[in-house]
Amino acid sequence: MISRTVKFIENPPPYAKKEAKELQNQDETTQQLVELELEHEENRSMEEGEINERIEVNPCEDDEYELSNSQIQTSQHRRSERKTKGIPPERFAFFANPERIKEPKSWNDVLKMENPYEKQKWIESTKEEMKSLQKNETWKLVTPPSGKKVIGCRWTFKAKYDSKGNIERYKARLVAQGFSQKFGTDYDETFAPVVTYTTIRTFLAAAAYKNLNVTHVDIKTAFLHGNLEDEVYMSQPEGYIEAGQEQKVCKLNKAIYGLKQAARAWHLKIGESLIKYGFEQSKADPCLFKFANNGNPMYIIVYVDDLLIAGKDEDIRKIIKELEEEYELKNLGEVNFT
Repeated sequence: MISRTVKFIENPPPYAKKEAKELQNQDETTQQLVELELEHEENRSMEEGEINERIEVNPCEDDEYELSNSQIQTSQHRRSERKTKGIPPERFAFFANPERIKEPKSWNDVLKMENPYEKQKWIESTKEEMKSLQKNETWKLVTPPSGKKVIGCRWTFKAKYDSKGNIERYKARLVAQGFSQKFGTDYDETFAPVVTYTTIRTFLAAAAYKNLNVTHVDIKTAFLHGNLEDEVYMSQPEGYIEAGQEQKVCKLNKAIYGLKQAARAWHLKIGESLIKYGFEQSKADPCLFKFANNGNPMYIIVYVDDLLIAGKDEDIRKIIKELEEEYELKNLGEVNFT
């Protein structure tokens, strides 16, 4: 055997600092590691066709002759003893489901789909979107005026899943290519206020203090209700180009998703509606509206397309009924924070 570099220190007497039992355990551990290392060296030498003479060397029985931790023990990273370590929450488990469908990226992808069931579902979702746009009188077909820019549009597709990972619905949305809009030509102001968390906390605190119920209402396709102040022309959507009117374009009467001013137009629209119903817009936060009905206070927070309504049950039902005459609502019931 070829000896490793070893430093023998003979001056200090052996067992000067350690118990005999501790050194015996250390000797046994060191001896085992040395034997394993020798066996490894022997196997490697035999594979390479080399023959080396080995001389057994006993480790020095001294406390200063110590192998480093990296030689005695295999370095290991700290491991968590938690049983849930590395296990994702159950509500995210379905994201790893290999059966999740592939969502089309464009109208052409829908037409090229091999699965007839999914293809039909996506086409039906575009029909539903077009029906909503036509019902809302979002545009009218006109001959494109000279010198006016016509922006494009595209279909976006998204599969909606429930908490168990099953497909709940196929959703299609027509989106304008607002990135091609030019400031001063087809849009000016784009700012739309967003409610602050301080306002929400104050709103909930006031509702709790005055013993008011809080209801959550979602307004469907909210951005499609905003009125446009600018002239915006958009090409006809793929798959729904009117026969015999291929050269015409859509002159937008109302906002559509993707426009730079869509959020602002919607906020102005919902603000006008609430003021018409007798509410007063807060000067501290433009997303907060308040109303006093025979001494019964009522508050509404506008958070994009969601409304938080605080008041007595009778007053809440009344305002929801008034809103339903103008918008398509989804009553989500009492507010929860899960």
